Amino acid sequence: MVTSTRVISTLAAIGLRITPPALVGPDHGWYTADVRVAPRPAPTKIALLTSILLLILLGWSSPGTSQEKIPLYYYYKVGGASPPYTSNNTHPLLDGAIIRPKWSQLEPTNRQFDWSVIEQQLADWTAGGKTVLLKPGPYSQTPLEGDPNGDNDETPKWVYDAGVPRLSFAGGGVAAGDTVSVPKVWDPAFYDLYEGYLRALSKQFGKDPRVAGWVIGVGHNGNLVAQPSESGAVAFLDAGWTPEAWEAHVKRILKMAVKFFKTKPIYLQFTPVLLRDYAVSDNLTTAQNIAAFAAVRSVSIIFSGLDEDVTTFNETGYPQIVAYLATVNTGAGFTIGFTDDWPLWVPEERSTDCPSPTCGRDVIGFATALQEAVDVWASVGGEFPMFYVFNESETSATNVDNGNFQQDVYDIAVQYLFPVP
Repeated sequence: MVTSTRVISTLAAIGLRITPPALVGPDHGWYTADVRVAPRPAPTKIALLTSILLLILLGWSSPGTSQEKIPLYYYYKVGGASPPYTSNNTHPLLDGAIIRPKWSQLEPTNRQFDWSVIEQQLADWTAGGKTVLLKPGPYSQTPLEGDPNGDNDETPKWVYDAGVPRLSFAGGGVAAGDTVSVPKVWDPAFYDLYEGYLRALSKQFGKDPRVAGWVIGVGHNGNLVAQPSESGAVAFLDAGWTPEAWEAHVKRILKMAVKFFKTKPIYLQFTPVLLRDYAVSDNLTTAQNIAAFAAVRSVSIIFSGLDEDVTTFNETGYPQIVAYLATVNTGAGFTIGFTDDWPLWVPEERSTDCPSPTCGRDVIGFATALQEAVDVWASVGGEFPMFYVFNESETSATNVDNGNFQQDVYDIAVQYLFPVP
C-alpha cells in the first residue's frame, strides 16, 4: 500500500480525505460494519485550485496499485444524436466510449438482424483511434411517439407477440407521465428471445477489434434497476416482482453473457435502487449476492451513484458492497468503475439551479464525487483496478479540443486519472 501522508494532508486541507487501507480490513469487521466515506465540508474554489497545484508538486498516490492511469470511459448517448457519431472521439483522456444500441433497431423482426446503425456508430466513433463498449439492454422508458400501447423504443414489438407480458404505467423521466410499456423480463417466455439477441451480438461483434467489451443489460436502460418510477414500481410489484425474483433474473442474464461473450470484458451497471422504494442499502444481501455472482465470473461492476453530497453517496450501499467483494475470490480481470446517471459536472447555470438533480455539481462537487470513488477504492487497499465513466457534460469540459473545454474541470480530472504510484 502506497498512500502518501502528504497527499492525505493536502486533500484534508480542502476537506477531501483518503482513508488509508491499513486502518480497515477484515480484522476490523468492515464488510459487515457501517462502512462509509467520511463527510467533509465543502471546500472553497480557492482552496480547491490551490490543492491542484500542491497535488502536482507532491504527487498523488494510488492505493497500492500499478495503475499508471485510471481508465476513463464516456457514455455516448447516440439515441438523440445525428451522424457522424464522432462526439469526443479524439478526447486525449478517454480510453473509450459506452454506446447503448437499441434492440428494436438491431432485431426488428425475430431472428432477422440489421446491423447498419451500430456499424455506422462504431465506424464513426472508433475513427478517432479508440474503442467502444457495447451496452445491449432489454427496455427503456421512452415511449414510441403515437404508439397505442406506449411501447418503449428499445424492446422489439415481436417480443410481446411471442408471449412476454406487457407492463404498462405512467412513465417518469423522459416519458413525463405518458403511458409507457415494458416487457416483464423475468417471465420465462423472455429468456430465449433475449438469449437469441445476445448470441447474435456475440457472433457479429465478438471478434471485432473496435468492440472492447460489453455492458450487459438486465433492466431499465440496461442497468440493475428494474423500474425507477413510482407508477412503474407499482406495475412491477403487481406483476410479481420481488428482490428474490430480480436476483434470479439478473443471475440468469449474467450466465448468458458469460456463455456468449467469452473473449472480452463484461460489465454490469449497479444503481442505488433495485426498484423504486427498494434501495440497495435496504436490500444489501440481495445486492451483495448479485455482485459476488458477477465478480467470481469476472463480470466487472460499474457503480452508478457518485454524488456531490457524500451523505447521499454513502446511502447507496456501495462502500459495503465493495468491502464485501474484497472477501470474495473474484475472477481474473475483475474491476470496479464509478459514475452517475447525471453529469458529475455542469455549467454554473445548472449547478446553481436548486433544487435539481445537478444542483451543486460544480467543480467542487466534481472533485468530491471523484474522491468518493477513491475513498472506496482505498478502503480495500486498491484490491481491484478501478475506472471512471463520465457523461457528456464533464467529458466535453475535459476535452482540450472541445469548444466547451473548462480548465478547472480538466485539472481536477487529470489529478484523479493519473495517480503517482
